[in-house]
Amino acid sequence: YDEEFYKALGGYADYCITNLPWINPKTTMSQALLKAFNKAYPNDLFEMNIGFTFEAILIAADAAKRAGSTEPKALLEALPTTNITEHVMIGGPIVFDAKGQNGNTRSATIQNFGSKPMVVFPAEAAEAKAVFPVPGWQQRG
Repeated sequence: YDEEFYKALGGYADYCITNLPWINPKTTMSQALLKAFNKAYPNDLFEMNIGFTFEAILIAADAAKRAGSTEPKALLEALPTTNITEHVMIGGPIVFDAKGQNGNTRSATIQNFGSKPMVVFPAEAAEAKAVFPVPGWQQRG
């Protein structure tokens, strides 16, 4: 899912599978984010850190709105009651436990097709069917 990986391996990168947190390509918010990203950066690959960064902004904006302030103390007091149901990454609502962790973050299985990472699992977020077993190296290059 890394641009350098695709550049270095070309067709050999196809069908590689990995499991990691990833954007849910089927939500309205993620589709809007992808559209805006692709318009602003047409030659760059959208990857998971963009989704996490976007969600960090959502969390900060939500906390500031609920706190009615951008003062650090007010923001810190607002964060534990965060409950964001509309977001871009795969998983449930963004909520924080007593240790400040979001236990609703889920992983996705992505597989590379044509130098593009695509969600193949979980089914509700899948944009392609997994290919397994994968074609041999001779059929990829």
